[in-house]
Amino acid sequence: MPLRRIPLKGIDNFRDLGGYPCRYGETSFGVIYRSSEISNIDKSDLPLISSLGINSIIDFRDSRSREERPDQVSAFPSAKHYVLEVNGGGRIAKDEEDMFASYFEMIEERESASHILKAIIECKKPMLMHCSAGKDRTGVFASLLLLANGVDPLDVNADYLLSLPLLKHTRDITLKRHPDFPRAVLYPSCDFLPEFIERFMKRYGSVEGYFHSIGLSRIDYRTFSNLLGIQEKSFGAALFKNGCPLLEKMGLGHISIPKGHAEAFDKSERDTIEREIEEELSLSPDDYDLFDGERYAITFSPKEGHVKRVEFGYGIVKNDSSLKVDGIEVEDAYYLPFEKAMEEITYDSDRRVVKWAYSKLKP
Repeated sequence: MPLRRIPLKGIDNFRDLGGYPCRYGETSFGVIYRSSEISNIDKSDLPLISSLGINSIIDFRDSRSREERPDQVSAFPSAKHYVLEVNGGGRIAKDEEDMFASYFEMIEERESASHILKAIIECKKPMLMHCSAGKDRTGVFASLLLLANGVDPLDVNADYLLSLPLLKHTRDITLKRHPDFPRAVLYPSCDFLPEFIERFMKRYGSVEGYFHSIGLSRIDYRTFSNLLGIQEKSFGAALFKNGCPLLEKMGLGHISIPKGHAEAFDKSERDTIEREIEEELSLSPDDYDLFDGERYAITFSPKEGHVKRVEFGYGIVKNDSSLKVDGIEVEDAYYLPFEKAMEEITYDSDRRVVKWAYSKLKP
């Protein structure tokens, strides 16, 4: 059975946001983790950390904390590291009322808050987000995520209060060094988060209303509100010949580019891309050059309780003599000049992919 608390010697407050009853059933394990800082990892923790397969790390700390106690990113060799300092720098609140003020400071500055939320949505999962203790900066964004996914506020508060037992080591060290450290910051109150949620809802009406207030779209919110659901993976490629994108007219009527679900029998992400191109266009890997390296990813929610991440590569068609469509899923395939293709492609996400790939191929 998956664990909510991940027992690590060198990192306090490390836990999974999976396993909570929610709007679409239950939040998924192994998608988003939260913790205190990851600057002092014990060697004995490395096998368990490796088994989590974390692909992204978001660090909410201020510059001084990062300089004094840098993330031990070598323990997460496959992870992309995001430094996203919260508004206010995670200042130490003087008392509980000041904590309310600091929480709203963190989420109401449009630029920093929207960057953080977009990163949470778009980064490759599994993801770890952390600050110094993993209680306040991490806690407020974890709470927004759980609320948006339809977790009962009682369970959101229970998740928040887990910091009380899981931060004993950090708390003891802090009080030894700083005996006058504000107790409200170190000891989560049973009533604090419910009061914060009540004030938040009076101000915005809902998490969706809050998203709108900081300039994020309905699509952003839809993805965020399903982010802890079932994770789907797809891969595709933007292919070009003489600078012209190869487009597909799909059986459902929209104009797109080759892509499809990763299957269990695919040995690699590249295998998925090559299989989809062959199934949809009858082109073999010998017919085109697919470039390794950087990919363009889009993340969206295709339906309730599901989130899909599609990663795209790009390449050049060398030989299209065997180009042929199945006539069912794909009705037709053809090349268009870049500007004309931008007009023809149905979805903005596909246009962004083709534009990105085109910029990579331009001399």
